[in-house]
Amino acid sequence: MTIPIAVIFGAGPGLAASIARTLAPTHALMLLSRSLPGSLPKLELDIPEDRLLALKSDGSQTTLSEAFKTMEKKWPGAAVEVGIFNAGGNFSPGGFLSRTEQEFRDNLESFA
Repeated sequence: MTIPIAVIFGAGPGLAASIARTLAPTHALMLLSRSLPGSLPKLELDIPEDRLLALKSDGSQTTLSEAFKTMEKKWPGAAVEVGIFNAGGNFSPGGFLSRTEQEFRDNLESFA
């Protein structure tokens, strides 16, 4: 059985690093941000290399596609079980599930 994967987009030293530490015992982690992999030491994670993939992504279709190809090579056949979008953006209160796909895309593209 392969380990499930958690993908964290917008991986920085605050909330994302805390979430990564919480998920690390049960998931392999693919961390994405504009500053990775160079900023990985700032996240202060104690996660084995075989369970961690830190990649640069600006949220564009090209960088996300490349990231998922790299993930598939590292962990063939593994499934993404958790996806966290932690990129900065305009704060708008309300439930995540009440957002439309277009609202999500507009926010993502504002950082690409």
